[in-house]
Amino acid sequence: MSTSTECPFCATQVSRHGRQASSPDTAWHDEGWFDCPQCGTFGVTDAAWDGLRRRGVTPALVSSWIRQQFDQGLAPVRIRAQDVDRLTALQFPSFKERVESYLLAAAERLPSLGATFLPFDPPLIATACCSSSKELEVIVDYLKQKGLLKSAGHALTAGPHHLTPEGHIYADDLRTQRAASSQGFIAMWFDKAMEDARRSGFEPGIRNAGYKPHRVDDAQHIDKIDDRIIAEIRRSKFVVADLTAHRNNVYFEAGFAAGLGKPVFYTCRGDHAEAIHFDIRQFNYIKWDTPAELAERLQERIEAVLGAGPEAV
Repeated sequence: MSTSTECPFCATQVSRHGRQASSPDTAWHDEGWFDCPQCGTFGVTDAAWDGLRRRGVTPALVSSWIRQQFDQGLAPVRIRAQDVDRLTALQFPSFKERVESYLLAAAERLPSLGATFLPFDPPLIATACCSSSKELEVIVDYLKQKGLLKSAGHALTAGPHHLTPEGHIYADDLRTQRAASSQGFIAMWFDKAMEDARRSGFEPGIRNAGYKPHRVDDAQHIDKIDDRIIAEIRRSKFVVADLTAHRNNVYFEAGFAAGLGKPVFYTCRGDHAEAIHFDIRQFNYIKWDTPAELAERLQERIEAVLGAGPEAV
């Protein structure tokens, strides 16, 4: 059963649902689910909401955070009591970062050159970390003054707009820069036995550190697989090389990354650690037994060496 109410973070009229029947976790018995056109779909427990309210959270920051998770496909976005500390610690990004996030989100909406979009669409308000369309006007006006955004000939400011050729070029440059600064390449044993480690260990460990995990078999391409591996390592900020099963390709990919001067984070499941090759054993590798342990330790190691990435909360 759903009811109509206001989103607790952006005040948009939304539908609120009770606890999802598909969730067996009893910790979510007091959870409310919201279908918000601005933030996205998310769940928040009563305890989390009480904690956020008491701590004086900035609603626009949480709205933007939810939208970011939602757009990255990390649904369902769920806010629990243990998330209160990090959400209340959120800070507004710089004006430049907000402009760039908006421009990239706008570019993603366009199926072709010359296509138009509505500049004050609710999801874009959250993407730009704004509290209202009035605040977003500053960003839209700036992009128009810079010649990156243009009205599609309609009199209304909120009418359809399109990116100019300069806007498309700037968006392309931003994508390249962000890929180079945020991608973490995963070199590992491609085996079903490692799927849980991949999804519950490597990927969240990299993502929680603020970077985007990438494994080459996830990408859609028509290139030779070895050419794609080399290209993606060149594009990546770092490589995570898991030595479980001691695959030759993992050693090669780690060596190639090291030759490019990129950081390599070595990991290995505990029951395979004794057989690590002699010339690698000298490195400070992460020995793990469970995916949860791997995720936590990998996040800590990446942040210690590189700092929090551009996607970090």
